[in-house]
Amino acid sequence: MYDHLKSNIRHLGHFSDEEMDVFISKSEVLQLKKGDHFLKEGQVSNHIAYINRGLAMHYQIYDGEEIPCDFTTQDNWLAYLKSFASRQPSDMNIKVLEDTELFAFSGQKLQELFEEQPKFQVVKNYNIEKSFVELAKRGNDLVVLDAKKRYQQLVQTRPDQTSSTGYLSIIWRLIWVSSHNH
Repeated sequence: MYDHLKSNIRHLGHFSDEEMDVFISKSEVLQLKKGDHFLKEGQVSNHIAYINRGLAMHYQIYDGEEIPCDFTTQDNWLAYLKSFASRQPSDMNIKVLEDTELFAFSGQKLQELFEEQPKFQVVKNYNIEKSFVELAKRGNDLVVLDAKKRYQQLVQTRPDQTSSTGYLSIIWRLIWVSSHNH
């Protein structure tokens, strides 16, 4: 059940089976149905989660419409760090676009983990750095690329998200609709 998560963590450093057991013990399994929210605007984000199976969309409401801002696919970390880190209400919504299985970690459980096993800080640091790089790239892409080119880039940079999963067709429909409504 946790094989993909363990592999994701182990590529960042050497972690013993016992250390991985401590890491896993800090998580809770969440099963979300298509359309369920991981986070709603106005809520404080209390969890960071690993998507074991599924797809999530970050979006904001503008003039009564959902405007997609980002997507998180399986085998990636799902969070809204702005709210999670600041403990302020979120200005973002996150919902799943298909039935999704998450391994969720509360802020309290992560703090316990880092106190018990400080070497897991490398996982946190790696993912925060990765988020900043992706955010900068996304900002640049929004300035210079239209929706079609951003989609083509997504196809090239995430070939593991094949059409058999339906992810790319879902994402394309959402990008196309939002770009043609504004």
